[in-house]
Amino acid sequence: MMDNATTRLPIDRTWRGLALACGAGFLLTIALFVALSWSVLSLFRQLQVTSSSESRLQILLGEIAFQDEVLSMSARMAAATGQPRWFERYEQTAGVTLKTLGEVGKLVDDPACVSSLQRVAKADATSKEVEERALSLVRQGNGPVALKLLTSPAYFETEVEFKDSVESLSEAVHERSKRLLGHLRQRLSIVSISGVTCAVLIIACWLIILRLLPREFLRKERNQREALHRGYESALLLLAQSKTNASSGLGPILAEITEVAARTLPVSQVGVWLFNEDRSAIRCLDLYHVDSDSHTGQQELKASCYPRYFSALEEGRLIAASDAVNDPRTNEFAADYLIPNHIASMLDVPIRVGDSQLGVVCHEHVGKRRHWTVDEEHFAASIADFVSLAFQEIQRRRSEEALIESEARYRSIGELIPFGFWSCDQSGEVTYLSASFLEVIGMKKFDDLQGAIGEQPFPDEVVAIFDYWRRCIAANEQVDAEFPLVGIDGRTRTILTRGSPILDERGEVRSWAGLNLDMTDRRRDDQERRRLEAKMQQAQKLESLGVLAGGIAHDFNNLLMAVLGNASLALIDLSEESPARKSVEQIETAALRAADLTRELLAYSGKGSFVIESLDVSALVEEMAHLLEVSISKSARLSLQFAPSLPAIEGDATQLRQVIMNLITNASDAIGERRGEITIQTGLLHADRDYLADVFPEHDLPEGDYVYLDVADDGAGMDDETKARIFDPFFSTKFTGRGLGLAAVLGIVRGHRGGIRVVSKPGEGTTFRIHLPVCPESPTETPIVEVEPQSWMGEGLVLVIDDEVDVVEVTSNMLQKFGFRVLSATGGPEGVSLFQEHADEIDAVVVDMTMPEMDGAQVCERIHGVRADLPILITSGYSEHDVLNRIHGNSVAGFLHKPYKPTDLASRLREMLDDR
Repeated sequence: MMDNATTRLPIDRTWRGLALACGAGFLLTIALFVALSWSVLSLFRQLQVTSSSESRLQILLGEIAFQDEVLSMSARMAAATGQPRWFERYEQTAGVTLKTLGEVGKLVDDPACVSSLQRVAKADATSKEVEERALSLVRQGNGPVALKLLTSPAYFETEVEFKDSVESLSEAVHERSKRLLGHLRQRLSIVSISGVTCAVLIIACWLIILRLLPREFLRKERNQREALHRGYESALLLLAQSKTNASSGLGPILAEITEVAARTLPVSQVGVWLFNEDRSAIRCLDLYHVDSDSHTGQQELKASCYPRYFSALEEGRLIAASDAVNDPRTNEFAADYLIPNHIASMLDVPIRVGDSQLGVVCHEHVGKRRHWTVDEEHFAASIADFVSLAFQEIQRRRSEEALIESEARYRSIGELIPFGFWSCDQSGEVTYLSASFLEVIGMKKFDDLQGAIGEQPFPDEVVAIFDYWRRCIAANEQVDAEFPLVGIDGRTRTILTRGSPILDERGEVRSWAGLNLDMTDRRRDDQERRRLEAKMQQAQKLESLGVLAGGIAHDFNNLLMAVLGNASLALIDLSEESPARKSVEQIETAALRAADLTRELLAYSGKGSFVIESLDVSALVEEMAHLLEVSISKSARLSLQFAPSLPAIEGDATQLRQVIMNLITNASDAIGERRGEITIQTGLLHADRDYLADVFPEHDLPEGDYVYLDVADDGAGMDDETKARIFDPFFSTKFTGRGLGLAAVLGIVRGHRGGIRVVSKPGEGTTFRIHLPVCPESPTETPIVEVEPQSWMGEGLVLVIDDEVDVVEVTSNMLQKFGFRVLSATGGPEGVSLFQEHADEIDAVVVDMTMPEMDGAQVCERIHGVRADLPILITSGYSEHDVLNRIHGNSVAGFLHKPYKPTDLASRLREMLDDR
C-alpha cells in the first residue's frame, strides 16, 4: 500500500507537473504567439503607415509646389492690377502653405528629411520676403516696380531654389521609406529567429492558432488590402499624370475626376457641387452615373430646404453616412432623393481652398448599407483635393490670362502716351525708356538696344535730360522740368519730364520713375492765349478811349456849332470898317481851330469825317515829296521807293496826308541830330491770317490784297514796352507830347478799314507799315462849293431838328439870313410832330443824326413815309460814311459835317433844291 501510495504520489505529482508545465507552456505559447502576432501586425501596420505616409508626403509636397505657384501668381496679379482680392488670395495661400509645411514637419522625423524641409522652409521664406516686399510697393502705388521685382532674375533664382529644395525633400522622403522598410525586414528576421528558438513550445500552439485563424484568410485579406491600396494609388497617379489641364476647361477635368473616383471606390454615383456666392445653395457642376456611364448636372440644393446638411457642411468635416436614410445629417434627402434612387450610404467630402470651403464631392452607394473605411475616407479626401487643385488651376489660368491681357493693355497704353514712361536705378542710370520717346528721336525700342544705355548715341537734348535726372536723383529732389527736344522729323518739341522716387517697405529709395509729356501744343496754346488776351485788352482800351473821344468830340462840336455859327452870322452883319469885326474874326478862327481838334478826336475814335475818293498812294506821297523834305531834320536823307501800277484805294487824301506827315515827323525825331535815312516805300501784298495777326488795331481784318506804305528810319528804335504804348493818346518818349500823334494815325487808318504793323528793335530803327485795302470801286464825294455871303437867297419853309437848343437857334438864324422861313424842333419826336402838321408846306428838312429818343435815321424814315420826295439834309460831327451806313435804305439829299458856317449850309441847300 505504502509503496503503491508512494509510487502514485510521484506519478500524480509528475502528471500535475506535466499538466502545470503544459499549462505554463501553453500560456507561454499563447503569450509568445500574441507577442509574435503583435510584432508581425505592428510590422505590417508600420509598413502600411510608412507607405501611406510616403504617399501623403508626396501629395503634400505637390500641394506645396502648387501653392508656391499660386503665391507667385497672386503677387504678380496684385502688382499688375492692384486689386484687393489678389492681396487676400496671397495671404490665404501663404497661410495654407505654412499649415502644409507644418503637416509635413509632423510626418518627417529623419534628419535628412528635416534638413531638406528646413531648406524648403528657408527658400519659401526667401520667396515670400521678395513677394511681400513687392506687395508693399503695390500698396504704395508702385505697381510697375513691384511687377519688375517679381520678374527679376534674383526672384526666379529663389523660385528655382525652392523647387530644387522640394525635389530634394521628395527624394529624402523616398530614401527614408526605403530605410524604414529595410529596418522592418530586419526586425521581422529577428522575430523569426526568436520564434525558431521556441519552436518546440509553440508548434502545438501554432497548430491550434492556425486552426483558429486560417492562413488562407489572412493572406486573402492582406492581398485585398494591398490591392485596394494599389488601386487608390494608381487612381491618384492617373489623375496626377492626366493630360486634361486648365486649357481644356473645368468640365472635362471634373468629368475625369468623378469617373475615376466612382470606379475606384467603387460607388454608383460621384458628384461635384459648388456653393453660390452667398452660400445659400449648392449647384451640381458634374454628376457621374456608373450604370449609364453618363454625366448630368445643373441641379441645385437650397440651404433653406436642407438646413442640417448645410450646417454639417459648414462645420467643415466630411460626412460619412453608412445609413444615409436614418443619419440626421442626410435624412432630409430620404423621401425625395435617397429612397427613390435606392441610395443607402453617402460619403461627402468638402472641397477646400485655403481656409475657405468651395463645395463638396458626393460619393453615393446604391444597395445595402456600406461602412466607410478609413482608407476609403482618405481616398475620398484625396479626390476632393484634386477637385480643389482643378479649381485653383483654372483660376490660376484665368488669372494668368488676365495678367497677360492687363500687361499688354497697360503696356500699349503706356506706349500710346506721347514720350511715355522712364525709369532709373538709384545711381541715375536709365533702365527703361518708352518706345514712343525713342521713336521720336529715331531710335529702336529700349528692349532692343544693345549694350549699356550710356553707350547709345543719344542726341544732345536727350543727354541733357539724362544728366538732369542724375542730378535730381543724386540730390534726392523731385524731377520736374521742361526741355527742348528736336525729333527725327526736325520739329522742336517742348518736353515736360516729371518723376519721383519709388520706396521699399523700409522707406528707402529703390529706384526712380516718371513720365515724359509733350507740352509743345500746350505751350503754343498758352502763348497764343496770352497774345490774344493782350490783343483783346489793347482792343478794349482803344475802343473805350475811342468811345470817350467820340463822345467828347460830338458834344464839343455842338458847342462849336453855336460859337462858329454865331460868329459867322455876326461877320455877315458887320461892315468891313466895324471895330468889332477883327475880334469876331478871331473868334471864328479859334472856333475853326477847335473844330480841327475835334476832328483829331474823331479820327482817333475811327469816326472822323472823310471825303472818300479813289486814290493812288504812290502819287499821293509823290505830291508831298517837297513838303516832306523840308519837314524832316537837315541831317536826315529822304528816300522814295514807289511800286509801279499800284491799284487804287478808297480814302480821304487830307487824312492820309496827315498820317504820312505824322510818321515822317516821328522818323525824323528818332534820328535826331545824327545822320540817318528815312525811306518811304509803297507796294502791294496779299495778307493771310497769320500775317494779319501782328497788325494793329487788334480787330480781325479780312484776308486779301492790301496796298502798303512803309515809313522806315534807322534811328534809335524802340523796346517792347515802348511799342506796347505808342498808340496811347498823348504818349511820347519826348519830354512833352505833341497831342494825339500816333493815336490819331491809328484812328485814321482804322477809319479806312486798314491796319498798322510796327517793326522795331533798340538800335536798329523802326518801320511803320500802313495797310490799306484795295478798292473794288472808285466812289467820290461831291465837294462843297461855297457861296459868297448874300450872293444867293432861297425861299420856302425849312424844318430844323436838333436836340441842342443852341444849334437849333443858330441854324435857324443862318436859314433866315438866306431868305428861308424856319420851323424849329428840339428833338426827333417834336420834329416829326411839326412835320405832320406842316407836311405840305415844308420844302426841306435839316436834321441832326445823333439825338436821344429818336435819331436822325428814324426821323428820315418817318418823314419819307409821308413824303418820299422831300429833300433832307443830315448834319453830324461823325463821318459821312458812318452816317450814311446808319441811314440804310433811306435816301437823303445831302450831308453836312459839324461845325459848319452859314455859307456851307447855304451851299448844301442850294444843291438840294436845285436838284429837286
